Amino acid sequence: MATTQVSLSEDEEPGETPGAPRRRPWKVIAIVVAAAVVVAGVVWWVVARRADPPSFVVQGTVQATVLSRDEASVVVGSSLAQGATASAPSAALSAEPDTCVIAVGPASESVYAREWTAFLSTTYQDSAHTVTQVVGLYPGHDTAAAAFGRLEDGIGKCPSAVRKDPGRSSSWVYSVESSSADALVWTAAQDAADGWACYRQARLKGRVLFQVAVCEAGNGRTPAKQIADGALARVAG
Repeated sequence: MATTQVSLSEDEEPGETPGAPRRRPWKVIAIVVAAAVVVAGVVWWVVARRADPPSFVVQGTVQATVLSRDEASVVVGSSLAQGATASAPSAALSAEPDTCVIAVGPASESVYAREWTAFLSTTYQDSAHTVTQVVGLYPGHDTAAAAFGRLEDGIGKCPSAVRKDPGRSSSWVYSVESSSADALVWTAAQDAADGWACYRQARLKGRVLFQVAVCEAGNGRTPAKQIADGALARVAG
């Protein structure tokens, strides 16, 4: 940080020995105050750079449903950084076979369609984890249940698929671990990726369809469940 040099005139008062400068008290005070202001500004800047910006959310909204970055970091045991967010589902993804478009894109329009009234997808990540939460709020339980039904049906009929992204493709194997009227638990394991897999859960509650994916080379089943349980506890009804 550059240091500001302050040049002071050295006035001689009558009766003093010539050449013996004297700084007036008010100038000394001004220097001290200016230095304090600079130090305070530096401290504020450092803290602001290190701290998360304040977050204000309204209860009952999709933003209030998802776990914060700090909360998710505690669950996975690693300091996560904010990744991508979206306020609308992505377009349907490409898959081979075509019947697996939902399996390769469970957070896309293939599942959430366009009946939702509010939507949020947010991702936190570090070099070893990716945590994605997706929540769709619908006009009523019937439309939310229809979206959950599309997801359940699409995952259930796709044991494996090739996901085709622009410029690259990846092969995945899907396995459903449990399924009920309001909860779906499954794993998407990537072929030839050193054990990388996404541990996924979907929950239906009232007008809300919530999904979480914890992707890592380890076992993300427990963190995925904890995040799903925590998010659903915030959903009324």
